[in-house]
Amino acid sequence: DYEGTIVQDECPVACNACPATNNPSTSFSPTSSPTRPPSPMPSPFPSAKPSPSPSASPQISPTSSPSRPPSPYPSPFPTARPSSSPSFSPSDQPTDLPSLAPSFKPTGLPTSTVKPSASPSAAPIDQPTIQPSTMPTLDPTNRPTESIKPSPSPSAAPVELTESPSELPSTKPSSIPTVRATLPCVDSPLRLKIETIDRNKPYISRYCSWVGQKDIKNRCAMPGVSASCPITCNACAACEDPGEELRFKFEYNGKDIIRNCDFVGRIAHKVPGRCSASENICRSTCGAC
Repeated sequence: DYEGTIVQDECPVACNACPATNNPSTSFSPTSSPTRPPSPMPSPFPSAKPSPSPSASPQISPTSSPSRPPSPYPSPFPTARPSSSPSFSPSDQPTDLPSLAPSFKPTGLPTSTVKPSASPSAAPIDQPTIQPSTMPTLDPTNRPTESIKPSPSPSAAPVELTESPSELPSTKPSSIPTVRATLPCVDSPLRLKIETIDRNKPYISRYCSWVGQKDIKNRCAMPGVSASCPITCNACAACEDPGEELRFKFEYNGKDIIRNCDFVGRIAHKVPGRCSASENICRSTCGAC
């Protein structure tokens, strides 16, 4: 001691009394309070046990691997990027907005909505439906269907004649010829024996040209006239024979005879010859309408 002080405390270098700093001391129990300044760098290894409570703020960058158990509630905001693969089960409810682009393939099952779409699709589908529609369409299609093969059997009943012919002819002839050709609607050139209401003159002999001269409506209303003069009387739509009361004059087997349509259709094998001789005035019997 020198005047109450220890010399090595005053002269640690000279007395070789400096504290060792290369090998710090180790304690078996942690200190009661942490060191005042924090460490300048994070520890190179994570802690052996996770924290008992989550951190107050999220990390700046995501973890390299996901958490083991999924979160019990969905995220309040959607993910920045969509999933690389679709979900295994569909959503319970439809989305508020439609998809930005249509799907590449149609769905395996049709929609289960009670009502059909409010408006038809802009273009027809490539393939026909498995089952036909429950109700027929109000108007026919603008274009006929383009089937690969024709129907295996003809329709049960022929279609009605259209008022106007087709705009375009058929590209291929029919595989089976028609049973009989459709003849144009024309006035009969024969002289008609028309029944009147005049007791003094019960019959008059006239041509269809007389019917069209004047008072056409009343003359066409006379028995058998409209069926004999369908063009003049605008009666082409009605496929019928003149009544039995109307007779007509024509040449048959070298003789001029006056008969009615009952005579023309009386004997089946003679009908074609009688129709030809009478200029098909019996349009229904002769198949001329």
